[in-house]
Amino acid sequence: MSSAVTRRSTSSASDTTARRVRATSARGARRAARAAADLAAARGDGPEPTVPPDVVDAVRGLGERLHRRGAIRPRRLLDAATEREAGHGLVTDLALDLLDRPGLTAAEQAILLDLPCGCGRPVRPRVHRLLRHRDPHVRKKAIRLLAGRDARALSASLVPLTRAEDPQTVRHALLALEEANAAWAAPAIAACLDHPNMNVKKTAAGALSAVRAPEAVPALLAWLARHDNPGFRHALVGALRATLRGAFAATVRAAADGTDDARARTRLLSVLRRTGEHPAAWLAEHGWAPEVARRAVTAETPRAADQSALRAMLPHWLGLAASGDPGASVLRFVLALCKPPWTDAELACFATSARSLADAVPHLDGCARARLLDLLAAVIPRTGPAGRRALAARLHALPPSRDVFALLHRCGDAPTGGELRRALAAARHGENPAEAETALLREAFARPPREPRAEDSAAPPPAASGGRAAPSGGRAAAPRSCEPPRTEPAGAVAGAAGSGRAVGDGPGLDAPAGLVARLRDAGRSAEAVRRLRATAGQAPGRSSREWLGALIEVFPAAAPEARDELLDWMLALQPLGVPAWTIGEEARRTRAERTPHPDDLDQPWSAVQRERLLRMLEDGTAEQRATAARLLLDRPEPAVRLPVLHAYLDGRLDIEVTPRLAGTLLDLPGEGAPVRPSPRSADAAALERFVRVVGCLDADGIGGFVPVLVEAWEHGGAGVRARARAALRRAPADLVAGAIESRVEAGERGLLDLVAGRPVLRTPVLARTVERLRADGRGDLADRLDLVDGPFRPPGAARRDAEALAALRERRDPPPEPTRAELLARAREGAVPDVRRALARLVEGARTPDPELAGLLAELLGHRERRIRLQALRAARRVLPREEYLDRTVALLEDRDSDVVLTAIRTLAHAEWAPAVPGLIALLDHPRPVVARDARDALVRLGERAIPDLRHAEGRARPDRRRFYAEVIGRIRDGRTPAPER
Repeated sequence: MSSAVTRRSTSSASDTTARRVRATSARGARRAARAAADLAAARGDGPEPTVPPDVVDAVRGLGERLHRRGAIRPRRLLDAATEREAGHGLVTDLALDLLDRPGLTAAEQAILLDLPCGCGRPVRPRVHRLLRHRDPHVRKKAIRLLAGRDARALSASLVPLTRAEDPQTVRHALLALEEANAAWAAPAIAACLDHPNMNVKKTAAGALSAVRAPEAVPALLAWLARHDNPGFRHALVGALRATLRGAFAATVRAAADGTDDARARTRLLSVLRRTGEHPAAWLAEHGWAPEVARRAVTAETPRAADQSALRAMLPHWLGLAASGDPGASVLRFVLALCKPPWTDAELACFATSARSLADAVPHLDGCARARLLDLLAAVIPRTGPAGRRALAARLHALPPSRDVFALLHRCGDAPTGGELRRALAAARHGENPAEAETALLREAFARPPREPRAEDSAAPPPAASGGRAAPSGGRAAAPRSCEPPRTEPAGAVAGAAGSGRAVGDGPGLDAPAGLVARLRDAGRSAEAVRRLRATAGQAPGRSSREWLGALIEVFPAAAPEARDELLDWMLALQPLGVPAWTIGEEARRTRAERTPHPDDLDQPWSAVQRERLLRMLEDGTAEQRATAARLLLDRPEPAVRLPVLHAYLDGRLDIEVTPRLAGTLLDLPGEGAPVRPSPRSADAAALERFVRVVGCLDADGIGGFVPVLVEAWEHGGAGVRARARAALRRAPADLVAGAIESRVEAGERGLLDLVAGRPVLRTPVLARTVERLRADGRGDLADRLDLVDGPFRPPGAARRDAEALAALRERRDPPPEPTRAELLARAREGAVPDVRRALARLVEGARTPDPELAGLLAELLGHRERRIRLQALRAARRVLPREEYLDRTVALLEDRDSDVVLTAIRTLAHAEWAPAVPGLIALLDHPRPVVARDARDALVRLGERAIPDLRHAEGRARPDRRRFYAEVIGRIRDGRTPAPER
């Protein structure tokens, strides 16, 4: 009886414990399921949600407590050896049980797949089906879960997933294959190198590094030869090194030798840089490679032997700087590498990047800033009118300073009043404020803007560099050597701050002492300045330039409340950007009476004046002889100019030889016989002066002096020979050949050097000379003689001439107007000018609606020519409905030309077209800064409508790129509108 009661009591206690365990387990399962459902409902664009740790800890703690009590229910506790295993086992089984429930959403399944962990129980049979789930997040989590447990057994199921459409599934499948070391799956992994997503490419390269499959080497080498992404290239190199090991260098070098593409060869060889080798030395030996070039920028100064080769890569360096140059490090390296003087080719190359150079001015200081300003001053004249206008717009966007004002004047522009006030305010808080303010005012008011002259490109102006004029030889003059950072602005004119003279081309800014004293007394208050300004017009004999110079001198020491009055006075006297207003003042001045003298040189031309100048030319001082020569050469009569020529050839006159002086030779009888010296007996100095005069003639003029030049080349000194040879090389080659034919026939073959390398009419003498040269073994000289049979005319020239004459004689009716069908065909298939004309005619006669013209515009918006795409966009605005026009404009956000993209951005921003938001977001990391800036401004203009897409893009972006989206969202939330366009 007692045993039966005991059994009933024990059975009752066991049932109660089991019911409690089942109830507790059920509550844990419900709690975990409820948490997963809540998280799935709250899932948005932010980080992926997970089950809160307190829920997981509660279920794990339940399993540990049940294990301590020795409970046998749930059955999952029977396999646990420790409390920790029991807790993890309960969490895993609860998650798997919940996953087996019907009706779960994809978000709930993805959250639950994060729960199983740390348990040896078989998970694959219950999770394997989820590898084929529709949702990519579920597939990703299932791959991640199974890869950590039995990836090797799972690898056969992972290979098909490498061909999935979403990148996340492919990437996690590759990671699982990498963990399983699935070498047999190398072809499938290598195929993922062609995936359009860069993360997938890098993951595939990393997986190949683990599996080490030789069959993947060709694919790895092919991508290494054609891609420049640094991270991807690092992964490719790692995979090749892991696979090839000791044969890595030989294999890569063999691949480089087997390609004909110079760019691919450079990419391959760039990974073979020897340990300790300077990147600059590698570039000088192998050629350009962007990744090596960026290492060279941050490395030590290259050797002098490598600098010439690196300097020859200037276009590549400028392209590297344009692709991304944080902190202007690449440009700083270029400025240190390309020291002045600069060649014409280098200046032309810099001119193509003038805008980027101007944008870098605020980022440089010291020696680099001074050299950049010198370079910009030399480059600006080569940019053309349109380029100078665009460059001036960039300069207006920079912080105003004296250097920026000097460059604006160089562009033919001038600072605005607001920029001048901001520059003065900044100078007030710097070092030496008085000198800085004076220099700013003189730069702003004393240098009128002008169009750059052709000679300006030879050397920077004094205000920019202080350099000297360019020497001959195609190189711009070197500015002064870089000095340590100074207190004055880089490129400032030495002494300009304290001088009273003008800095530039305008009238002088003299500051009379009395005027300065009056203004200094008035500068103590604004009221005193106003009173003095009201009475300034009554001061006799004072010009506006004198007032302006005095105002500039007293401005730094004036009271703060009087400074605005003084500046307004300066702007009234001399508005910025216009020439000095002194014409009326000069006209009103009373000319001082001058008593004429008989020996004045400004008298009307007469016989007496001629005799006076001739006497000065014979008996005057050196300065008087030069003045008389200048006045005599201005006369048209050859007999008047001839004494000047005689005086120069005799050595009595030392002036620069001009075409006017040289032309006097052509006015003499007998081709200059009266003054022609004999090269065999003439004085060496006289012969050199004669050859110098002849060298200033044009090619036809030199032809009459070929015989004497040939003799001078034979018998003159080194200087005479060089000048005579230069003149003979400019003379007609047939005349030179005719002058030397008889002597060449006699065996004087050295004279052939005068016609070598130039087309010469074939004559019997020259033909026999070439044959003799080849017979005597002088084929090198014979090859340099270019004998032609007559004047060159292209084939069919006579026929074309006859047709042209016949067309001129024939009267033709104007062609008929093209039909609409012809215009449409011409717009689709014609040349660029024909397409533009046909499109303009079609738009003029367009009717609404016009489906045929709308289809044509859709085709032309994808035309290869930028001009046609822009014209089609303008035509679409007139012809298409607004919604269709804006939709077509959205498609241009992906255009290959950044200028077209800028036009599309500004059009869509002005229209506030919300469907353009995704396309604008894609442009936030555009390599061209102005495109990224306009895209940000357009999104800010669109306002709150852009925030959802920005949040989505921020969540999917790399951590280092999220700041672009956060900045735009912050501007939208703060209500900051973009700055208006200038």
